[in-house]
Amino acid sequence: MFKKPIYISILAVNLVSISAVNLLAEQRPEILIDRVVASVDGKPIMFREVLARLGAASPHDAQAAAQDPNFNKTLDQIILERVITEEARNRRVDVSDDEISRYMKEVAARNNLSDEGFEKALQQEKLTIQQYKEQIKFEILRSKLASSLLQGGVAVSDSEIDEYLKAKSELDSSGHKVRISRIMVGEDKRSEEDARKLAIKLREEAEDGADFAKLARENSDGPEAAEGGSLGVMAESDLSPEIVRAIKDLDDGEVSEPIHSGDGYHIFKVEERLESEEKEQQAEREEAKKTLQQQKVQAKAQDYFTAELFKLHSVDRKI
Repeated sequence: MFKKPIYISILAVNLVSISAVNLLAEQRPEILIDRVVASVDGKPIMFREVLARLGAASPHDAQAAAQDPNFNKTLDQIILERVITEEARNRRVDVSDDEISRYMKEVAARNNLSDEGFEKALQQEKLTIQQYKEQIKFEILRSKLASSLLQGGVAVSDSEIDEYLKAKSELDSSGHKVRISRIMVGEDKRSEEDARKLAIKLREEAEDGADFAKLARENSDGPEAAEGGSLGVMAESDLSPEIVRAIKDLDDGEVSEPIHSGDGYHIFKVEERLESEEKEQQAEREEAKKTLQQQKVQAKAQDYFTAELFKLHSVDRKI
């Protein structure tokens, strides 16, 4: 005889509870109900995971998130990381703790930082050591996948080189041409004095027989560091007076004293002076081929990481 009243009482309690939760959510928008915002190969990416990346300036509900460009950009980045991680797992590509440690030591050494200084620099970027290690792991995985993709290299035809040189005007300047490389020690992450000391040290190492290209790859802050510091073939008339003075008395293979500019210290190596027209043309074709290969590699990698890789995995974006 008490079944109906008990049922009604329970229902009433539930309705009151739901109303209280809704009211509390309205009053306390920071209280979030987590949800799946995407999945990669069936593995979920949660709303809170994206918010954790965004920090304080993050939307508090899925509807606002869907319209937030920063949220969408961050979600896309997490999806890419998951896709690359899954592909690496499928290919049995891994990154060891030693690889991560070596990478971190190289970065610290390149910026002339102690372990304590390195941690402080990360704190300024609002990163913990563990977060930075995760970033490094992802970048190394990405690099390894790209290397396996491009293992066979890319071909560049003579006709492509001809067309490139025809359209290119940088090497048309008059005057002697020289193939040079550079190590740049920037001042954005170190003091002017620390930059000067590091530049002197690197110059001494090069003078003592160290591989200049290796020194550039490991220490240079210039955009050409990955290519061993190579600036290619340049007409002396296109160089600044400071660079011309620094290299004018250097023979092939010799290294300049560090010279200072507004962005740091620069060390130049004269790889080769091109004094005959035939040598100049040959060098120009070699540089053109290298440039075209780099462009093709970048285009191939871009297509792989933005399109082809996603065809191999199931990605479900829910907002």
